[in-house]
Amino acid sequence: MKRFFALLILLLSLINSWSQSPSEKAVSTKPAAAPPVELNLTDASIFKTSKSYWKEIVKAEVTNQVAWVNYFDAAKFSSYEKHSRELSKTEKEELESIRQQVATLIPNTYAHFYIEYHVLGKTKSGFSFLEKAYQLNPDATLLDDMLAKAIIERNDVKKKEYVKKLYESGAISAAVLEYNQNVLYSIEKNGNLVTYGYADTYPLYILQELFDIRKDVRILCLEWLVNEDYNANWSNRLGFSNGLSSKENVQIAQIFSKHSSNAIYIGLTLPPNLINIEKANLYCTGLALKYSPTPIGHLESLKSNWETLFKKKQLENDEDINANYLIPLLMLEKVYINEGGSKTVRPLIDKLAKRYAPNVNIQKQLK
Repeated sequence: MKRFFALLILLLSLINSWSQSPSEKAVSTKPAAAPPVELNLTDASIFKTSKSYWKEIVKAEVTNQVAWVNYFDAAKFSSYEKHSRELSKTEKEELESIRQQVATLIPNTYAHFYIEYHVLGKTKSGFSFLEKAYQLNPDATLLDDMLAKAIIERNDVKKKEYVKKLYESGAISAAVLEYNQNVLYSIEKNGNLVTYGYADTYPLYILQELFDIRKDVRILCLEWLVNEDYNANWSNRLGFSNGLSSKENVQIAQIFSKHSSNAIYIGLTLPPNLINIEKANLYCTGLALKYSPTPIGHLESLKSNWETLFKKKQLENDEDINANYLIPLLMLEKVYINEGGSKTVRPLIDKLAKRYAPNVNIQKQLK
């Protein structure tokens, strides 16, 4: 699924406000808000058109499972905003209407179980429908969901099985894997990384389980906190006796509040509204942001990670997630300029900017 990436206006304005003092530059940089990777919202009208098309098909072919699944998916995605999965009351009612029609017209089918699962989400009851859907149609479509189920249920045997199947399916590209490998390299030892959805969560498990890369990093996916057991596990780990909130903005604030005993990082892939909650206390260490209520010298970590740890074979790959490299690279270029040496990442910045932010004057930001 393609992901939507916004222009990096906020980042650019923040980079321009840097102090040039060597004693201050290591603690003054603030990261930009990056959009989510889960949503395919490059053009929402595509989904609205698709919804209208499939709606007509299901009217004419009420038992067409493919049509019902596509109609439901189009209705769901056309309702998402650019940086949020929140649905209005009317939109929820529309999805519920589709669910009820399918349950009545073609019960106990793949379409029925698939839609029931996606309405209920990664809850215990939702997973019961996921299992039934996968048994009827064990293709690559639901491999990521089955992996999430195995992780949440702490079933290590199934986790290894679905990690391997998801990797072998080819659903996750080499560029997305490399990006996530660099995310892991941005985290300190035994750190906790907060993720959001598909392209910033499942590749991490592939890297950890199949390639033994940074297995010390603990992954907390906000999307999965809807599950009672997953929420309870992380609540216990972080020290919340009453559990984590069901609201994402409150969850983030709660998680950050436990920074003193846990190194907390969030991915650049989280929506801006969540990043902005503690924007002043987030420091870019590469492709992740570390939370700290007191200033930290993060630019040396950023520089070291880029120069010694990051893999860069897939940077020329036209994968949307690579747009997020602009964030650390613009910071790194300022470091090189301040050092007065010959090192530069400007050619790479220009290439990425031309591809992902053609209407932003990147050159001006580097003067």
